[in-house]
Amino acid sequence: MSRTFLSHSGPWLAGLALWLCCAPAAPAGGKKDQPQPGTKQETVKKLTGAAQIQEALAKSVDLNYNGQSLAEVLLHVTKKTGVPFSIDQNTTGMYGGGFHGMPGGIGIGGGPGGPMGGVIGGPGMHGATSLKIDNIPLGKGLKQFLQKKNLAYAVVSDKVIVTSPQQAQVQQMRQTVDLDLNKVGVQKALHDLAQKTGVNIVFDPAGQGNPEVTLKLDGVALETAVRLVAFQANMKAARVDNVLVVADAKSAALLPAETPLPSVSAPYFQDVDEQPNFGPGGAPPFPGGGAPGFPGIAPPGQATPALPPMVGPAGVVVPVPAPMPDVRPGQ
Repeated sequence: MSRTFLSHSGPWLAGLALWLCCAPAAPAGGKKDQPQPGTKQETVKKLTGAAQIQEALAKSVDLNYNGQSLAEVLLHVTKKTGVPFSIDQNTTGMYGGGFHGMPGGIGIGGGPGGPMGGVIGGPGMHGATSLKIDNIPLGKGLKQFLQKKNLAYAVVSDKVIVTSPQQAQVQQMRQTVDLDLNKVGVQKALHDLAQKTGVNIVFDPAGQGNPEVTLKLDGVALETAVRLVAFQANMKAARVDNVLVVADAKSAALLPAETPLPSVSAPYFQDVDEQPNFGPGGAPPFPGGGAPGFPGIAPPGQATPALPPMVGPAGVVVPVPAPMPDVRPGQ
């Protein structure tokens, strides 16, 4: 059976709403890829189009960089390789992402019976992060780096998005495309879609040959477009994870049963090169640490002590709510 792979591998409670911070720890090791003071940093021209991006992801590179945030690290990769990145702020803020200067998380209260809840929060969720790739393909190195943060990347049209694995799949399949086909072979039509979107598309003719397709679509989800192309060619399309397969009905029936796309919340993507300048000459960054924990329940006969004031950005003292009354059942 002959198959054609058509793409590259590819606030009390209100306090929880506050982002309060302590002084951050400096990242160890330095930024090894960053030039010494007084030297000029070479920046590679940003790539455009999924085909160019896939080619760059397949090239072996050496990168070693420590940054103040995930966004800073990825911006460094862009400068070195030309690969453009866009970060889902609704996802990466939970897993160590976020732009340089965003504050850290809040320490969580201690267990029942403890006179005080929690401890001073450690480094915030937006703290320092490091990327090291030693002479392996950029895509493979990025995958390993992001998996440790429960994140994934996907090529979507003209950039690489960084988000949760589920969101990455949804964004790939739901990206919109336009088609204007006039007696174009189905293999070429699918190949062009794969090149344009960066999605893996497998074509299995299985005796069907390469029938021509005439179809015009505007602003249609990629998965829908592929299914309609297959329909026009008297073939069937199926999705296996993040791969789209087009084959004759008999071959398609042998594929694993399709599952619905994951249910995900709306993303908020921001390109890494559009982040505010918090470096020299820009606004100072917020520190990265957490806030003290909330009080727990004091032992019988003891008052729950108040927490010390919390120091916020730029030395501003943030008052802490007074201790909750020691009210117990039967009192």
